[in-house]
Amino acid sequence: MNQIEELQRQIYKIKRKVNDLERLEHAMAQNHGWIGAAWQKDPIRLGYSGTVRNSVSDTALAAGTNTLDSGAVPAGEIWIITNITVKMASGTINWLEVYMSGTTHSIFYQAPTTGIPYSRQGYWIMEPGDYMRLLILNATLNDDAYMSLIGHRVDIDQ
Repeated sequence: MNQIEELQRQIYKIKRKVNDLERLEHAMAQNHGWIGAAWQKDPIRLGYSGTVRNSVSDTALAAGTNTLDSGAVPAGEIWIITNITVKMASGTINWLEVYMSGTTHSIFYQAPTTGIPYSRQGYWIMEPGDYMRLLILNATLNDDAYMSLIGHRVDIDQ
């Protein structure tokens, strides 16, 4: 085989590899991308299915320590919470936690704020079964506690 035939063979081989890569890229274009050093499935892109407006209250707290739980995220949904507001009628200490996949995560601790709403902005992604709990310390008998979660929900396939 002479040099020209060898070069033609190598060019043909390279063209075939380029064609294979183009077919592979086209097949992956809708759900894969070049991430790091390899083709990988794209991270989830969270969409919008509706608004989350979850408000809970207790207007008859016991003296001492109390909890106030948001509703749990239902099956088939993800909640993206962007605003949390808590309010106490008297000067108690508030500690907000989120229960995610069986693990407790503290979101914030707020010193006494008598009658003044405390609002926290962020980006909390909650899966089915997750919920937020307001831990109220040093409550007085029949004190009032309010918690509101605002964000959006995403319907997911089961």
